[in-house]
Amino acid sequence: TVIGLRTQLGIGEWDFDAIGVDKDRDHHVLQDVGFEVLRGFPILPREALTRFLSRLESSYLPNAYHSHIHAADMGNSFLFLVQQLGLWTGSGMPDFSLVSMIIAALGHDVGHFGRSNHFLVNSRHDYAITYNDRSVLENFHASFLIRLLGQPHQGVKLLDQLSVEQVGKSRSLIVSLILATDTQKHLEDLAAFRVRLNADTFDPLADSADQLQTLSILFRAADIGHSAKHWAIHLVWSHRITEEFHAQGDEEKQLGLKVSPLCEREGFKMASAQVGFIQFICLPTWRELARLEDLQERMRHRAGTPVFSESGLSNRGMGASKSKSWGRRSSAASGASGNPSSQESKVRGGPHSVVPIPGAVPAITVKETSTNFDREVSPFTTLMSNNQTLLRVGTTIAEACVALCEENFQAWKVQVEVDRTASEVTPSLRGSRNLTSASPAFDTAVRALRRQQTESHANSIPDTSSAGSTGS
Repeated sequence: TVIGLRTQLGIGEWDFDAIGVDKDRDHHVLQDVGFEVLRGFPILPREALTRFLSRLESSYLPNAYHSHIHAADMGNSFLFLVQQLGLWTGSGMPDFSLVSMIIAALGHDVGHFGRSNHFLVNSRHDYAITYNDRSVLENFHASFLIRLLGQPHQGVKLLDQLSVEQVGKSRSLIVSLILATDTQKHLEDLAAFRVRLNADTFDPLADSADQLQTLSILFRAADIGHSAKHWAIHLVWSHRITEEFHAQGDEEKQLGLKVSPLCEREGFKMASAQVGFIQFICLPTWRELARLEDLQERMRHRAGTPVFSESGLSNRGMGASKSKSWGRRSSAASGASGNPSSQESKVRGGPHSVVPIPGAVPAITVKETSTNFDREVSPFTTLMSNNQTLLRVGTTIAEACVALCEENFQAWKVQVEVDRTASEVTPSLRGSRNLTSASPAFDTAVRALRRQQTESHANSIPDTSSAGSTGS
């Protein structure tokens, strides 16, 4: 059944394993997620929806990270966050707005070719010139997606049943959400959101400006959602983005450009990079969402009405009850090994040979290659994969995300110490990418570090045993 398929794939659940589903579903995870979420909206012609999702998925290039798989993962995470915070059924948004949000999520990186805004600006790429060096990729993705939506499928456009005014509002929402994914603006936007959360008049359910600001933060949180997933899932995505960064660094060297931050292969330590990313970007984001959820709960008590809809989407989309998947282990997270290569499917293709040009939806040419993510795996990885906390059913979303992100943060901090110890134990390990070849003495040191970190971190994990706990 359709519901059985949705349950089997885990669509709508936080620990959805997009990489595993893509492998099992013949590399069409974006189409699966999009169709399951959007098929219940009568404003979308079924045949046009199917063809649009197929065209959207095929418009993604086979990058290590910014692929159709990431788009599906991000779209699923965004849906989950919006549902759990009561914005899907409790905000009064019309169907065309809900549809627009999901389309924006699924298409937020369409056409991405594995290079950053920094690279495009420094190389004076046509996109940087077209978009005046400002949110270059984000503007490109939004433009690309709007053009796709405007193309007829069997003579019918996906949004043909909307009025001219509704199409305009849909386009505005899509563009706003995609532009919110510019990493360079994240801290500024998060600070503005933090200030607004402190205002007595803040109301993301009734106030349109507060609602858009909240949706934008949720959109960005979903984009970095793997930081708050179980370790095995987070680790694979971390290797994927590192692979893209290093490919960019290689090209920057070839072009005689200064290598961008995090893009230098030589001497790179993933753990140090991830510690900074989680500490300054991810954890602050999830903590603000914990505050938002706490505020929503207090608003619910004052009003005497529920914020969360127990019936979930019912007649608004795919029809799912409120997810209770905090203790559910995905196929990636349940693996006995933390080795990313044992959990992931082969990436479709490799570096592209044709860069799309603004102004038209391009044909895509790729050169088939294989990608290896088996890097920087230490004895600690297996320990972390097997021992990460399983959160109990009923834990609030922000609390769960904060807890998982904090655990991943602590995990990377241990790996930083592992890297440091490797350099001190024996000079032959200095700069090594594969610490599994360490001596028994080194393995003992790693395990001691892990025990020490576990003991010091035990008291920092939020207590999720009491029903109805909120915040962080």
